[in-house]
Amino acid sequence: MTLDVDGPGGEPAQSETVSCEPGADCSRTTEQLTPEDFEPVPPQAACTKIYGGPDTATISGTLGSEPVETELNRNGGCEIERFARFEPLLTSLFPDYEPGFPRKP
Repeated sequence: MTLDVDGPGGEPAQSETVSCEPGADCSRTTEQLTPEDFEPVPPQAACTKIYGGPDTATISGTLGSEPVETELNRNGGCEIERFARFEPLLTSLFPDYEPGFPRKP
């Protein structure tokens, strides 16, 4: 998982690896996510045109036995809602992360 709190061209992105072995307590990481959460917003979806911050995240790997890969951003209501599904995972991996706010100097 890669998180870029201030978007392209700013501070370097941060990366972390999540590994949750069968039987381990994954409640703070991936337990709430499903493969459907990784699906992109459908092109025909009616979404508000709001800006939620420069944050971007890239995730690839395996969830359960399903391969998953996605890119997240906070550009528009649908993308912000989709990004929010991953915020518990992001804030557990990156404790200083505040969704929607660039890193403070």
